[in-house]
Amino acid sequence: MAANKDEFSVKQISPKLGGERGARNPYGPTSLHDLVEQMEFLYVDVIRAIKNSDVDPGPCDPVVEITLGNYKSSTKDLPVGPNMDWNQVFAFDKTKGDVLSVTLKDRLTNTVINKSNFKLASEIPTRAPPDARIAPQRYPLRNTKTGFYLMMSVWFGTQVDEVYPVAWFSDASEVSTCVINTRPKVYLAPRLCYVRVTIVSGHDLISTDRNRTPSVYVTATLGQVTLKTEVSSGTNPSWNKDLIFVASEPLEGTVYIRLIDRVDDQHEERIIGKLEKKLSEMTPLKVPSSAPALFYDIEVEPAGDSRRFASRLKMKLATDQAYHVAEESIQYSSDYRPFVKGLWPCLLGKLEIGILGATGLKGSDERKQGIDSYVVAKYGNKWARTRTVVNSVTPKWNEQYSWDDYEKCTVLTLGIYDNRQIFKEDQANDVPIGKVRISLNRVESDWIYACSYPILKLGSSGLKKMGELQLAVRFVYVAQGYARYSAPFRWLLPKAHYKSPLSVYQIEEMRAEAVKINCANLARTEPALRNEVVWDMLKPKSKSFSLRVTKVNCERS
Repeated sequence: MAANKDEFSVKQISPKLGGERGARNPYGPTSLHDLVEQMEFLYVDVIRAIKNSDVDPGPCDPVVEITLGNYKSSTKDLPVGPNMDWNQVFAFDKTKGDVLSVTLKDRLTNTVINKSNFKLASEIPTRAPPDARIAPQRYPLRNTKTGFYLMMSVWFGTQVDEVYPVAWFSDASEVSTCVINTRPKVYLAPRLCYVRVTIVSGHDLISTDRNRTPSVYVTATLGQVTLKTEVSSGTNPSWNKDLIFVASEPLEGTVYIRLIDRVDDQHEERIIGKLEKKLSEMTPLKVPSSAPALFYDIEVEPAGDSRRFASRLKMKLATDQAYHVAEESIQYSSDYRPFVKGLWPCLLGKLEIGILGATGLKGSDERKQGIDSYVVAKYGNKWARTRTVVNSVTPKWNEQYSWDDYEKCTVLTLGIYDNRQIFKEDQANDVPIGKVRISLNRVESDWIYACSYPILKLGSSGLKKMGELQLAVRFVYVAQGYARYSAPFRWLLPKAHYKSPLSVYQIEEMRAEAVKINCANLARTEPALRNEVVWDMLKPKSKSFSLRVTKVNCERS
């Protein structure tokens, strides 16, 4: 039993980080990537092929092949520019070979045009930022009588190099058109805001049949969401109903309002008026308050009917910018700030995390030997995605990211996924392997926590370990004096949540809508952060009854 507990516990590790500072080594070296292990790569920047003006090569479609040891990369699947240019950086693990071979071939005849070899130990320079990039040059290739030169640059670098996010890595050399889906990326999700449409009452409403009293209800539509009031009878009906939507910045949407008359019990309905209001025209509430109730002339249906020129609708239209829109479960929330920046608390500190690697990964397909895995980290509205390591159960990422922190009673969420988009577009959904959550209120300042976290998955057969994720975490205070020491005593949520609280039902409904909006916004990025990944990172805990949870709670009491 003790062995099982150790297997599912967090373990401390001792990686060779780039530099350590803090309580263990306050005067130690530090760098931009001091929470990860340094990884050395051989970068080859292939610019273009240049024709020799003295020789006519004839019809030719050049292709560049780069070989280091058993790894080979090629430009055959890359689009060729009008000047036979590629402008693509290839990255190789420098330990995989001793000689770099660059070959220029003709795609039409598959014959070798030029070829050159570089000895890694003596002929390739080393570059370390902030040094400028090495200028490309014509390398002396053999067989130049065939009429082509190759413009490129070669150097040794690390993951600190600015070409790292756009490089084509040798382990993904079989990936062609989908190579963009393997690259690291940082995403900023738009901030979210509540839109409150309060339908107060209608005035001088007339039915299409003048012999009957109208029974009217109001619908409001923003995006794909439609909300409605109850049915109220009379020419001056009253509702006093709040319809709350979620919108993302920039607030450029339009709310479409319709008045619908229910003619009979068979649910025959007719539109008797409509109205459109842009979000930019609504009252922005930047403090906990209520918008003024105003009368709005409605556009009658059918158009041109002079009998209803005076029909009006009394409403309160506002964007509630003093609220925080929850997109995560409250117990896993990473942010509590409102929409308007003027109400944000002062910056408390910096959260830094080094995603080192993983061991013993297990995918959903047990017949597959390797996993094409990547990690997604989410804190606040900033998402970070590592590059995809192809066909490996022990991937090494060694990528470092940082976030601004405004509240320590928050949770950092990391998820690891199996990439299913690298060999064929939209072949299948990315498969979640597991998640790791780190509570920041247990992280001390200026201390590096290097640990291996178990990736656990609860299924019908019980708790299953899917591998371990190795991380290095550090929190550094930026705030000083009163701002730092008063932070634990301030209100967790903005004041609007206490002065005009929303019901639990409303918060959950709005949270589900916020997740959909985030999925849509992040799906429009390049490369897209897929919907199933965003949904898995933000989905709530299951509300169904669990006998396991009940037993655990009984043992705790």
